[in-house]
Amino acid sequence: MSLYEIFPKLFEKGLTVITGPPGSGKTTLALKGLSRTGRKVLWFSFYENAELLMAAAKRANADITNFKIHSLIQISPPEQITDYIIDVILRENPEAVAIDSITALTELDPQSERRITHTILYQITQEGIPITVIAENGKHHALLYTADNILTVSLYTTRAGHTFRNLRLVKSRFAPPTADVAFEIIEGIGVVMPYYRLTRKDQNKEGTTPISVGKKNIEIPKNDIIGVFSDNSENVSEFINNNFYNELDKSIYIYANITPIPSNILNILTNNCKRVFPITSGYTYINAIFKSITEEIKYIFIQGLSYLYQIVMLDEFLKYYYFFLSAGMRYINNIILIDIVPFDKLDTIFLSLLRCRIFLYTHIKTIDEKIHCV
Repeated sequence: MSLYEIFPKLFEKGLTVITGPPGSGKTTLALKGLSRTGRKVLWFSFYENAELLMAAAKRANADITNFKIHSLIQISPPEQITDYIIDVILRENPEAVAIDSITALTELDPQSERRITHTILYQITQEGIPITVIAENGKHHALLYTADNILTVSLYTTRAGHTFRNLRLVKSRFAPPTADVAFEIIEGIGVVMPYYRLTRKDQNKEGTTPISVGKKNIEIPKNDIIGVFSDNSENVSEFINNNFYNELDKSIYIYANITPIPSNILNILTNNCKRVFPITSGYTYINAIFKSITEEIKYIFIQGLSYLYQIVMLDEFLKYYYFFLSAGMRYINNIILIDIVPFDKLDTIFLSLLRCRIFLYTHIKTIDEKIHCV
């Protein structure tokens, strides 16, 4: 079972702890997970007031109308905070509880973690009320020992300099632990992570099928990844004009700014596509792909992926670039990969991973001749 399938269930019972560095997305993950339960939630916050939490929930596409938010910022002395939390829980009889974050509480009152862990968290979870606690990395050993589920959030920078968020289920009494899964928080869409299950259709699908084409229009198969590679940028720009020019206003253009981009291709796509995204971070890459959901995009043009493949490690390419690319295919007609590189210089592993239709734009005048993969 994948983390994609496990994630919503982690917030339905027991004590769930989300740990990670500041700004990694812990609060948003908790908002999203608890909102999926549909329960009446008491949310205790040391950082955000109700207005800020509502804004974060909107960004994550999380409905928190059932949440009651209590700000702990103004309560003093700190020793009274624990008693306040207990009183509110006993008075309001919630269906779920969240504390953001226990780190802030223990910094104000160092003795509070043991008291909260053993008097609040353990007792409440025994009564069937799920609790979600947010904590910073490397702290709270008593809390982690008691937890039923532990989710860790981390940040990873690939060799291409793009930073991605990772989520891992380290411990659970209800499911096996998982490896790191890349995820991102996309405005208005929510928490997205790639979910890929190999189907019988995928298993029977042949590998790449290079086809040599001339200047004539060709039939583009739908729901496929298309690769257009040539050592001549004029060939690639002509291919785009001949086959996609009238559809560019329904397209987005993503390019990796790690390699020079020919001006003729850049001008065609930047001047005519609905949106243009340079890949400056993991967020811009994933955000660009998932914009196709909200903006009725038909085509995504991506330039520089073969260069990224050469820079990053294979597991980086799969996890952070390829799986999100594959996830985007369900929403659009085609993903078109373009690069100014001779076909025989492309890595065979790269091509086999894509499992796509490859169109080699050459000066051959017929579209009937087949070029077979080596």
